[in-house]
Amino acid sequence: MTVEIKPIEVNKEYKVNGKLVFIDQSGNWQSDSELSQLEKTAFRSYVQLILNNPKITKHTTATYRKTT
Repeated sequence: MTVEIKPIEVNKEYKVNGKLVFIDQSGNWQSDSELSQLEKTAFRSYVQLILNNPKITKHTTATYRKTT
């Protein structure tokens, strides 16, 4: 299974497999619908590796694949 993460508004809104994920006023990531465990894990990795990295300024679409 793959998870695709697309930036809508950098550091504010993203689409995770077509589901909107956004940051609320408290600084917490929220979703407009329930994310699967794989989607949550992929987005957490994206936040740690891409969003929290000051050296990366251009956020592009990312695809995560689960390997067994």
